[in-house]
Amino acid sequence: MKKIVLKITLLLFTITIQSQEVEKLSKVEFYLKGVENMAKNDYSKAITYFTNALNCNYTKPTENKLDEYEIYNYRGQAHFYMKDFQNAMKDYNSAIQNSNPEEIKVEVYNNRGFLKMQLSDFRGAILDYDFVIERYHTVSKKYGIQIASTVYKELVRTAYSDKSFCNYKLKNIDEALYNSEQALIIDINDGQAYCIRGACKYSQGKKEEACLDFSKSGELGYQYAYNYIKKYCN
Repeated sequence: MKKIVLKITLLLFTITIQSQEVEKLSKVEFYLKGVENMAKNDYSKAITYFTNALNCNYTKPTENKLDEYEIYNYRGQAHFYMKDFQNAMKDYNSAIQNSNPEEIKVEVYNNRGFLKMQLSDFRGAILDYDFVIERYHTVSKKYGIQIASTVYKELVRTAYSDKSFCNYKLKNIDEALYNSEQALIIDINDGQAYCIRGACKYSQGKKEEACLDFSKSGELGYQYAYNYIKKYCN
C-alpha cells in the first residue's frame, strides 16, 4: 500500500513540475517547440504547442512580438498532414484573417490552394493560386523581378504548376498548357509541370511531344508520369 501511495505521489509531483515548466514558456517558445515537432513529423504534439502558443499572452522582454498568422499557418499544415482537412481549412482561414493586409504573406494561399486541390475544389484552388501569382507580379512591378523572384520564386512556381493541374482537371486545356509553361519558365526542373504539359499536348493530338514531356517528368522524379507513359506512349 505504501508503494502505491509513493508512486501516486511521485506521479503527481512529476505532473506538477511539468505544468510549472509549461507555464514558464512564452508564446514564442510554445511556437518554436511546435515548429521543432513539425520537423520531427510529430504533428499531434506540434498542434498542442501551437494551440498553447495561440492561448498564451506572455512574451519575454527579450522576444519580438510573434505574428499569429505564422502559428495558424503552421497549425494548419500540421492538421493537413494528419488528414484533418476541416481544421486545416479553419486554420488557413484564420491565418489570412490575422495577417496584416499591407503585408500579406502568400504562403497560406498556396497551402489553402493545395488543400482545396486535394478536396477536388479545383475552381477554389485556382482562386488562391491566382492571388499568389498576382502578388508576384505586383511586387515585380514595384520592386523589380529580381526581388520578386528572391521572395516568391518557389511559391509562384508552385502556384502555376498546381493551377495547371486544376485547369487540366477542369478540361481547360489551353489554360492548363499556359500555366505549365509558366511554371517551367520559372523552374525548368518542375516534374509536375512537364507531366501536365504532356497531357495537354496529348489532348491536342501531339503524341510524340507529349511522350517526351512524360519522359522528362519521370526523369525528374514525378512518379505519376509513368502512368501516362504506360497509358499513352506504348
